[in-house]
Formats: sequence, structure tokens, C-alpha cells
Amino acid sequence: MRNKYSMTTLCFIVAVALMALTLPKPARADNPDEDKPIRLRAVAESAPLGSLFSLGKVALNGKASSGEQTLWGSELIYALSDNGASVDVEALASVTLKKGALVRLAKNTNANRDANLRGVLIASLVNGEVNVKLQEDASAYVQTCGRVFTSSKGAAFRVSAKDGVALVSAAYGTIEEQQPATPKKYFVRPVGLGAQTSVRARSTRQIQVQVTDENDKPVPDIPIIFALGSAGAGTLGSGSAAGATATVQTNAQGQATVQFTAGENASTTDITATVEGTRYSWTGSLSVAAAGAGFWTPLNTTLVIAGAAAGIGLGVYFGTRNNSKDPVRQNGNPNIKP
Repeated sequence: MRNKYSMTTLCFIVAVALMALTLPKPARADNPDEDKPIRLRAVAESAPLGSLFSLGKVALNGKASSGEQTLWGSELIYALSDNGASVDVEALASVTLKKGALVRLAKNTNANRDANLRGVLIASLVNGEVNVKLQEDASAYVQTCGRVFTSSKGAAFRVSAKDGVALVSAAYGTIEEQQPATPKKYFVRPVGLGAQTSVRARSTRQIQVQVTDENDKPVPDIPIIFALGSAGAGTLGSGSAAGATATVQTNAQGQATVQFTAGENASTTDITATVEGTRYSWTGSLSVAAAGAGFWTPLNTTLVIAGAAAGIGLGVYFGTRNNSKDPVRQNGNPNIKP
């Protein structure tokens, strides 16, 4: 008997099924993943997301860059210079990053061939400030500090994340907050790090944090973004991937570990470890002195991990060193409705 489906039809069905698996799904009360932070990951497409341009230093997935670069979606963009950076998202928007902005960008253009899901800019802002100007038929879905905002089509707006607080304002159009899910609290604690931890100049040190929930249970399989406040003190990660940022998944014990390689020049910078999609993180201070400077010697070059949280083992909100018992607002997977 002849198969009633042609090979072309079967290929189309399989392709649609695979795309459906990548679509964000609304959170459900009985969904065990509901308590996990939103994960922004791009679906592979045949064309790039757009282009990144900066006159000064910028880190793309931790790697130093400048000038114009092609973006394919979901890269971690970190503006390190006073000039900031700009992103042209093809057919969707222009995005301007101020110095210190740390953000992921992606787009949802043809998901399941559903017209209601086309033309959506998706952004996950970890820290800093971005300005977004959407094209006429485009809308936006923005996640920052454990909150989620959606915009009207063609809107222009600003979003900032500082000290765990998100601020939004629209130049034109509207931007509204989605109803948050049940609040979720995380604690991010340094592991094996005291107020002062020694490391030789130009040598490496493992930086490790543990993430637990409000019941002090380890939280596995969630992304932690490590970021240096400036690139001069050294690099995070190893090999060709080393740079100003690094994204690490927690293991079964809720631990995330990154390698820090100290530079050879005296410098001081903050370091943060943030649970992506929330405003909860640990912040410390890294101080590196070159060998032979002052009382420093090749055997006594010290990497100082400071901050109120480090000594007593409590997590802190991003960009601060103060403890807070405020719960982290937790959202389920995005249900985009432009």
C-alpha cells in the first residue's frame, strides 16, 4: 500500500516538531522546572541575529573585542568602555548598551510559523542599562532582576538593573510587567574563600560558589554568570574561552566553579556570581598586586576576596555587599504575547 505522506511532507512534520521542542512553555504548578530561572538560549537559524559595534572594549562571551562583530543570538555581551556598545538586531530593533551593561539578546521570528510569536526581541539583562528602539512591527520580552516585561509593537524604552533593582521607562509605546510567579529565594555563597586568599601573580585560582534554596538544599543545573568589573585584573575561564565573563552550570551539589587567572599588573576589580534570570548573587572584590610591589613578593601575591558576604557565608544581591531577606521573584518560562 502506498504511503499517503510524501517525503517532503514528512520532513516538514519532523522540522515543525523539532522547533516546537525549543519553544518556551507557560509555567505550570505541577512543573518541577517552574522554580528554575528562565534560560535564554537561541534557536539555531540560517541567518545571524545582527551586528555588534563598539569604539571601545567589549566582551563577547567573555572574549575581548572591538569594532564590528556578527551576532548569532544568545551571546553574552559586556560593554566595558565609556563608549558603550550598540547592537543592530536585523528587522527588529536597535539596542544601545551603556558602560557596564551585561546582556543576552535573541529573537523569536518564525517559531512554529505562528504569526503571534514572530518579530519578538528577547533580552536578558544581568546588570547595567540598555536603550531599545523597536521597529514598527516588533515587540520585546525583557527579563531582568527576576522580573519580566513586555512591550507594545514599535516601542522605544530604557531598562536598567542596578543593586538588584530593575527600572523601566518608555519614550513612546508601552512596557508592562508580567504577573510574577511564586517568589523563590536563592543563596549564593563562596566556597573555600576567606577574606583574603593568596595566589601568585600570573597564576590561577579556582573561584567557587554554591547555590542553595530557602530550605538550604543545593540547586543543580542552573546557569551562573561570573563577571569581572573590569578586564585588567585577569581573566575568567581557561584556554581560548578565557575572558571577562564566564557562564557555568551548577553541579549536583549546587556548585559552580570558574578559573581566575591573575594579571601581572596591580589592579582591583569586583567579581560577581549571579544566578541568571534572577537578581540574586554574590559579589566580592579582587585585588591583585604585581610581584615585588611593596610588601608583595613572588611568594606572597594575594588575591583578596572581600565583601561582607564572603566572611560570613551569606549570599548578596547583585552589585551590593548587603544581606537581604527579600525573596527573589521567580518567573516560569516565557509565554510571549506580542
